[in-house]
Amino acid sequence: MRVCFAVPVRDKAKFLRRTVNAVLSQECSPIEILFSDQGSTDGSWEILKDIKSKYDGPHNLRIVQCPETSVRGMPGLNEHLNWIHNQTDAEVFISSAADDVPYPSRARKTIEAFERHNPSMVITGMYFAEVDGSYGGETGFPTEDGWVKVDEVYTRYVGGSTTQAWTREFYEKIGGLQGVGSPDMVLPFLACVDKGAYYLNERLHVYCRVSDPSNTGLEGVYAAAKDENEKLALEELMHFQVTAGIYTAASKMKEAGLDTQEATNALVAQIVDRAASWQNVRQRMSLLKVQPLGFKS
Repeated sequence: MRVCFAVPVRDKAKFLRRTVNAVLSQECSPIEILFSDQGSTDGSWEILKDIKSKYDGPHNLRIVQCPETSVRGMPGLNEHLNWIHNQTDAEVFISSAADDVPYPSRARKTIEAFERHNPSMVITGMYFAEVDGSYGGETGFPTEDGWVKVDEVYTRYVGGSTTQAWTREFYEKIGGLQGVGSPDMVLPFLACVDKGAYYLNERLHVYCRVSDPSNTGLEGVYAAAKDENEKLALEELMHFQVTAGIYTAASKMKEAGLDTQEATNALVAQIVDRAASWQNVRQRMSLLKVQPLGFKS
C-alpha cells in the first residue's frame, strides 16, 4: 500500500517545526511525507527547506510549492488538497494541519485499519490543546472501534473532532473538493455512504486551537474576534459554511451514485437544524444592525 502523509502549509512558521518533527517521527514502515507550501510569506518555505536539507530518516520526505491561486480561505485549501493529490501516486492519504501534532503511532495504526477493514476513510480520536499546550478537551465518541453510521457523522462532529485519512479511489470518485464546504463536513459523510468510515478509538493526534484572524478555519478566526458584533457576524458565517458543506455532500453523493434514503434523511435533518440556527443568528444581526461578512477569498 502506497501511503502519503500530506500536510498543506500556508503561513504556519510559528508551529511548523513542531509539526514536521511529529510527522517525521511516525513509527511505521517508510512512507512518503509531503509538505506542500502555498504562497507563505512568513518564512514557512525556508523552514521546510532547512529541515529537508538535514533530514536523514527512513521516510521519503518531499517538500513542494503549490501554485498560488486567486482564492484563499476554505476554497483555497480545497484547491490545495486537490493539487496535492496530483503530486503523488499514493493510494492512501493521511492528513494533518500544519499547526497540529500527530502521535508517532498514528500512521501505523491508520494503515493497519485500512489493510484490515478496507474502508474509504479511517478516522481516529484526538486531543484538543490550547496554544499554550494546555488540555482543551478530546473527541467525544463511542468507547470502542467500529464503523461510523451516517446519522452519527454530524451529530457526533466526525471530521471536526477526529482525524482523517482516505483512499485515492474514494477521493476521485467524489470529484475532490470545491467551494467553501470544508473537508470536515464533506469527506466523512461521503465515506460512510461509500465503503464506510472506520473509527479507531484512540487519541492519536493533537488539534491545536490557534486564535488568529488569518486562520483558514473560522473557529480560530472567531476566537480572535475583536468584539461581540464581529463574533456574531462570524457565527453567521460559520452556519453558512456548515450548511454549504452539507449541501455539497448531498450533491456529490447523488453525482457519485451513492445516495440512499437513510443518507438523505440524515442530511435533511441536519439542514433543518442548521437552518434554524442560521436564521436565529441572522435575526439577531438584523436587530443589532450588524452587517454580514463575506467569505474569505
